[in-house]
Amino acid sequence: MKILELRFQNLNSLYGEWKIDFTDPEYVSNGIFALVGPTGAGKSTILDAICLALYGRTPRLGNITKSTNGIMSRQTSECYAEVVFETQTGVFRCKWTQRRARRKADGALQTPEHQIANAGNGQLLETKKSQVAAVIEACTGMDFDRFTRSILLAQGGFDTFLKADAEQKSKILEQITGTGIYTDISRMTHERQRQEQEKLTLLQAETKSIVILTPEKEMEIRQTLHDQQQKHSVVNRQLTEVRQAIGWWQGIETLRQELRSLMDEQQQLKAQIETFTPQQERLNRALKAATLDGQYATLTAERRNQADDQAALSSLQKRMPELEKMVKNREEAWRAAEQNTVAARTCLTEAMPLLNQVRALDQSLKDKANNLAEADEAIRGMLADINVHEQQRTEYQQRYDQSVQQLQQIEQYCADHCRDESLVNGLAGIEVQFADLLKQRGELQRLREQQQQTREQVEKYRRTQAQCQQQDDLSAQKLKEAQAALQTGKEKRDQLLAGRLLREHRAERDALQTQLILQNRIADLEEYRQSLEDGKPCPLCGATAHPYAEGNVPSSNDTEKRIAELQNLITQVEAQEEILEQLAQRVQQVAIEQRQAEQALVDARHHLSSAEKSLAEITDRLSRMQAGYDTQSQTVVAPLQTYGVTELGDDVGGLLQSLRKRAEEWQQHIKEKNRLENAMTELKSELKSIDVLMASQHQALQGQQQKREALKQQSHDIQTQRQQLFGNKQPDAEQISLQHAIDQAIAVEKNLGNEQHELQRQLTEANTRINSLSQTIEKRKLELQEAEASLLEALHQAGFMDENELAAARCSIDEREALTQQAKQLEERQVLLTDRKQDREARLAAEQAKQLTEQTPEQLQSRIQELEQNGQQLNERIASLAHQLRIHSEAQERFKTAQVDIQAQTTECERWNQLHSLIGSADGKKYRNFAQGLTFELLVSHANRQLEKMTDRYLLLRDSEQPLELNVLDNYQAGEVRSTRNLSGGESFIVSLALALGLSMMASRKVRVDSMFLDEGFGTLDEDTLDTALETLSGVQQGGKLIGVISHVPALKERIGTQIQVSPLSGGKSALNGPGCSHLFD
Repeated sequence: MKILELRFQNLNSLYGEWKIDFTDPEYVSNGIFALVGPTGAGKSTILDAICLALYGRTPRLGNITKSTNGIMSRQTSECYAEVVFETQTGVFRCKWTQRRARRKADGALQTPEHQIANAGNGQLLETKKSQVAAVIEACTGMDFDRFTRSILLAQGGFDTFLKADAEQKSKILEQITGTGIYTDISRMTHERQRQEQEKLTLLQAETKSIVILTPEKEMEIRQTLHDQQQKHSVVNRQLTEVRQAIGWWQGIETLRQELRSLMDEQQQLKAQIETFTPQQERLNRALKAATLDGQYATLTAERRNQADDQAALSSLQKRMPELEKMVKNREEAWRAAEQNTVAARTCLTEAMPLLNQVRALDQSLKDKANNLAEADEAIRGMLADINVHEQQRTEYQQRYDQSVQQLQQIEQYCADHCRDESLVNGLAGIEVQFADLLKQRGELQRLREQQQQTREQVEKYRRTQAQCQQQDDLSAQKLKEAQAALQTGKEKRDQLLAGRLLREHRAERDALQTQLILQNRIADLEEYRQSLEDGKPCPLCGATAHPYAEGNVPSSNDTEKRIAELQNLITQVEAQEEILEQLAQRVQQVAIEQRQAEQALVDARHHLSSAEKSLAEITDRLSRMQAGYDTQSQTVVAPLQTYGVTELGDDVGGLLQSLRKRAEEWQQHIKEKNRLENAMTELKSELKSIDVLMASQHQALQGQQQKREALKQQSHDIQTQRQQLFGNKQPDAEQISLQHAIDQAIAVEKNLGNEQHELQRQLTEANTRINSLSQTIEKRKLELQEAEASLLEALHQAGFMDENELAAARCSIDEREALTQQAKQLEERQVLLTDRKQDREARLAAEQAKQLTEQTPEQLQSRIQELEQNGQQLNERIASLAHQLRIHSEAQERFKTAQVDIQAQTTECERWNQLHSLIGSADGKKYRNFAQGLTFELLVSHANRQLEKMTDRYLLLRDSEQPLELNVLDNYQAGEVRSTRNLSGGESFIVSLALALGLSMMASRKVRVDSMFLDEGFGTLDEDTLDTALETLSGVQQGGKLIGVISHVPALKERIGTQIQVSPLSGGKSALNGPGCSHLFD
């Protein structure tokens, strides 16, 4: 952790807002600085500001809260402390603020505010006061106690780490060196050892819960299972035989049913065959006609083709005249379009010379327009430059005139205030005299305020004495009244007791209650008393005398009445005793109040006497100091009469400020006079230069305007010529229009040509088609005659008279195939039924010949139910026995597996137990203490190297019994080992400084100690040791660390070049002066 910047406002004597930049080059190069100043100036306040900004508390005052703030400057309404620090995690800004209500100096204190932010991007990390400390600890790795033991060694607390107990040292070392991981490892080891032990215990418990059969029991179950399985085999065999018999009967019945069903199917098939007879005849004629299908279809197709060709020939012959006319018309239109195209091209060729001439004129006009625009732009630029220079000249002239007026005023001021010239050199002496006067006046004011406060205290103590006297009299009266009431209560109690003690009345009551119980018991034995006879022993007690045999039983009424009277008396006395106890407490309380009142009266008289004595002393000092002040005032006023000052008045500070102001005004006027004279010389030179420049600019402007007029005339002549040649028309548009006419003519010509060629092609194709159709039709006539004759001959051979009879016999292929398939199915069914009937008859005869049983199916069904029931019972018994054996086998396997797991877990537990015995503990201290012992050893090594540089007398040693405790080996006392707790002040400081330097050399990934502040402590060292300590600190700072030292030792202030001076001012205020120090505002 390294402190980069500190800001604070209104802390103790440091009024206003201050800033100390520790990144100033002097701190970076030197690395060590001293905070110097007289006692009480406010040096330690700077260290308090660092603690206040980080933790909201200081080593001297503790927490700063809403109820108390002992660090805010008097008569101020707010204070704050802000520090910018750098750690390995980044740069942070932490700020603590407290204000008074309504921002008034006499307002009530408000709740402090505390926040921390990222210094790079300003993002707030935490604004809750209660949470900021945790964020700072996370960023720096240190809380307030660790911070004040390792970085900021406050006044009187430089040996805090040295005297800290082992637990406190452990926490600091853990944060500084990052050994907190060893605590986690120790706890994790302890937890893992516990978990592994729990696993072993659980495995052992699970093993104990596994139930395994004894060998005898297992053998018995296996034998029973074997017997039952044999019985089950016999039942299964019998059950199979019965089921086979039942199946034999069921097979015979099935065959008989199938035979009956086949006979029914034969009857149905016979009826279907008779119904199909007409379709069969139609199928036979269709099959004959099918043999002529190819020849008949060919003839029919030829006839159809002949008709189609004749119709197409007739259509083409009708269309030929129209096609010939269309071809002729298209050819004439095409020739006309060719002539239009030639004419359009001729127009474009003739117009091109004129278009080119107009384009040349347009380009000339465009060039002239550009030249005119450039000329206009040049003229505007020249006018703008002339305007700027005219404004500059006007401005310079005005400034020159103003300077002349100001110079005249200053010269007049110097003539009127010439006596203030001597103030410039004589003000320093006047300020010294005024400072003494102001100091005396401040002391007078303080004494007057003290006198007034003392008078107020005298009046207050007088009022307090009167109040105490009144309270003392009142307390004495209350005491007398309480004592009288106590005496009255005692007399009333004695009257109730009538000369006896309360315990005597209680004893009498208890005796009567016992007697009453005995009397009631005697009364309950009435039946036994009636059976008593004189001379004969009692069956209960054996006595021969029976005094109550005649019914002479004593009455209990008198006893109960007496008990009630005693109980009432006891209750009244006990109540009176409680009253007496309360009265006695009251007497004791009033007596204490009376003694307190007497003591308060004595204290008030003592305070009044002391206050009156102080008032007399202050009044005497005030009169003597006032006389000295008056004399000093007259001495100071005498030399001031030269400046028109005849008396000091009440506002001495204002008078001094007035003289300072007069001196400053004289110096300012002289300085201003010299400045004005120099400025006027420069302005004259500037005005002359501008006049010459403006003359040359006007001449150039006139030439540019003449050039523009010539360009304008040339452009007008060209425009007139162009208007005469082509008017307002555009040559490009005209050329595009002519070219468009050519394109349209070409397109029309092309379209007409394409249409003419297409019509000519259609005419040629039509002629060709007519010739082809005529030849085909003539040829087909002969072929048709031959085909008809051939078909007629085939019809006669097939039994058909003509084509009509053939057409009637023909049917579609689907119909013919359907009839064929139906006929085939009927035939196949007839054959299949015959075969199946023969098969079933043979099988029935074979089954009947087997004769498997003589029992009826009903008898067999009853037998199978009996056997199935027996088999089910045997199955259940076998399953139960097999389940027991399976559970036993599984338990054996689980037991073997558990034994293996227990052995493995035992090995694992032994490994973790061994590790736990070395480093494991529930609180993590075992391994942490071991690791921190090594860390502490390293710290001691670093500290000894620093200690060796300062003295060869001492050597730090770790305590052999307490690893985090230190001892000191004193080489000057024959190597005696001493405890660090009995070191002297100087010895403690040297050892603490060595430890602090050792801590700064140690760092972890979380905490680095790159800043260290030492408040006092060097005064306990002799000169040689002091020199050595300073040399050691100078060597440490070379590692990039920043070390701040507060001390009044002159040698230390001389040895350290970089210093922050804390200088006291008047009014209890102080000021800072040094590298990086700045006073922002009051």
